[in-house]
Amino acid sequence: MEVLSIERKKGVWWVMLNRPSRKNALNKSLIKDLSQAFDKVQKKGGKIVILKGNGGAFSSGGDLKEFYESEDPVSWIWDSVTELNALLIKIRKAPFISIAVVEGFAVGAGMSLALSCDLVIASEDATFNMAYRRIGFTPDGGGSVFLSKIIGEKKYNELYLLSRDISAKEAKEIGIVNFVFPQDKLEEEVEKLVEELLSLPHEVIPFYKSLVNAWLYKDLEEQLQRERDAICEVIRQTDVKQLIQKVLTKKRS
Repeated sequence: MEVLSIERKKGVWWVMLNRPSRKNALNKSLIKDLSQAFDKVQKKGGKIVILKGNGGAFSSGGDLKEFYESEDPVSWIWDSVTELNALLIKIRKAPFISIAVVEGFAVGAGMSLALSCDLVIASEDATFNMAYRRIGFTPDGGGSVFLSKIIGEKKYNELYLLSRDISAKEAKEIGIVNFVFPQDKLEEEVEKLVEELLSLPHEVIPFYKSLVNAWLYKDLEEQLQRERDAICEVIRQTDVKQLIQKVLTKKRS
């Protein structure tokens, strides 16, 4: 089964994370396909990309099972985060509008992936969780960038250190989410928003985004590298696999 699907409907690209059995966990294959999907949109043209997950979840974050089973966990993380960082930079610089539609949950790097998009829409029952502290990791995937820019240092510290679930309602209140809709109205409301955005001249979008990036994310690449270096050093110095084993065991029970 393909880990990603992409289709164009009425001038809008729909990109679907398609690893439902793994709650759309991000592994190298999925990250690579996502990167190629954004390349395809840029080549073919389009104003809007909608990113969502199949199977009732946006993404459970990095694939902990693959990490746990890897022979060289430091290399696995280094390679995966390097590829993820390149994807996030591509999303930020893309000359089109990216919209994350979150159903179920967005966790860890999955949450960061959603926040890298220009707009975030969530269903009423959606939840968000940084989750890194639970497995002894420092943030990756731009978690230290996107979230701290949006909510400020103290709230960011709270979400990382406590790793608690954030409801869609609270996420909207603190600025993580733009719009929250009932599950049964979600698709309809997304289409309404898209219809409004399609009226924006295509030529405006890259200039608008470049202004935002130049002001808010001028050091993005350097900070993503710092995140990668930090998480790899943590893995070298601590027994994170023991914490991950507990998480995986809990998921199976």
